[in-house]
Amino acid sequence: MTIVSEAKGLFDEWIKAVAQVIDLAVGRYARRPQIMLSGEIAGILTARLTSASKGPALPDVSFRIAGGRPSPALPASWQAAFRCSRVETVLASGQVLFRPLDFPKQAEDFLDGMIRTQIDRLTPWPADDAIFGWSSPLPAGQERIELTLAATSRREIEPLVQLATNLGAQSLAAFAS
Repeated sequence: MTIVSEAKGLFDEWIKAVAQVIDLAVGRYARRPQIMLSGEIAGILTARLTSASKGPALPDVSFRIAGGRPSPALPASWQAAFRCSRVETVLASGQVLFRPLDFPKQAEDFLDGMIRTQIDRLTPWPADDAIFGWSSPLPAGQERIELTLAATSRREIEPLVQLATNLGAQSLAAFAS
């Protein structure tokens, strides 16, 4: 059973690596619009085109999310910009739980599995409801590494996922600082 689980883990890692290479290659040759969503005012998002697309520059647009759709509806030019775009957003610090973690240096190659199996203990959410990522590990001395876990509830992200999906975006990336 251990050999099968190790093989599955290696296969999963290989698939991730191949997907990253393909994403990089496609991004290099097929330029997609990049859109930054920010929410300076509670409940209102502002979309800004951060990478130039063919045609005139678009003015920033502000809206609320209602039922996974922008309200008011976006102009046709913005709807076209969202199609096949990469949407990025920075979550407000109040939406994200930050937790410093340390591990033995030997655990660095296994962080994904270690954090995934412990996520319901590290956050107030069950594993299925937690969306999370972590910083790059840094040496902490005495053969240990440190990193920062950033996690939020799926409920915080779901409206953004619905919005990106409904507008035909290629991808959505959420960051926390």
